[in-house]
Amino acid sequence: MRSLRIARTIIRAMEMSESHQNILQHPDNIPRNVSSNVRIMTTTVRVIGMSEFHQNILQRHHYNILRNVSSNVDFIIDDLYSRMVLTEDQRAQLDNVRNRYELTNDEGRTQRFVLRRLLDILPERGSNAFELFCLILHPYHRELAAELAHEGGLTAFQDQYRI
Repeated sequence: MRSLRIARTIIRAMEMSESHQNILQHPDNIPRNVSSNVRIMTTTVRVIGMSEFHQNILQRHHYNILRNVSSNVDFIIDDLYSRMVLTEDQRAQLDNVRNRYELTNDEGRTQRFVLRRLLDILPERGSNAFELFCLILHPYHRELAAELAHEGGLTAFQDQYRI
């Protein structure tokens, strides 16, 4: 839901008046009173986010992922970071969650809180985030990774691991 609101905001921000669009299409039509050192720059903005289909799969398997993956969450976070799925700031956020809950002296519970936050971040991290999550999850939890990949229609993943 949040990514949809962000996308709508970006689209509204990108809307231009008709005169701006005309200038971008025909730069020779810039009025004479505009300084010669003014440059028109365009930027293409691509909305980043996981497909709703893959988000729903993660949501359906949320409990199963929390129950089975929490012991390996550090390795998964490091791998996601090295593959540039997670940013430095997001990795720091996950460390902050760990530090906040470490005081409970319950390592399993702390790891589940970190993993829960990771599952909140993943849908915002692009169209490849789901596939990379499955790929990284595979060495630790083959069955769960295979189930997610199968439901997500990741045929290349399935072919590679003979699922």
